[in-house]
Amino acid sequence: MELDKNVGEDGPCKDEGDANNMWEKMATCIRKVAAEVLGMTKGSGCDLKDAWWWNEDVQKAIKEKKECYKRLY
Repeated sequence: MELDKNVGEDGPCKDEGDANNMWEKMATCIRKVAAEVLGMTKGSGCDLKDAWWWNEDVQKAIKEKKECYKRLY
């Protein structure tokens, strides 16, 4: 796996010192490698505009849930 290989090569596992410092370095390394390997998106906020890929069963369940919520309140 490319992500695992890159984190292993760039990771601060060999560094000695403070655990908090090592944690910060590892977190930064993972974020950097993940962005390089997987890419980045801008995000869409809280809207469900990205729900186009849901199948019909999921869409029905969401619709029923919303209707129940409206009836409750």
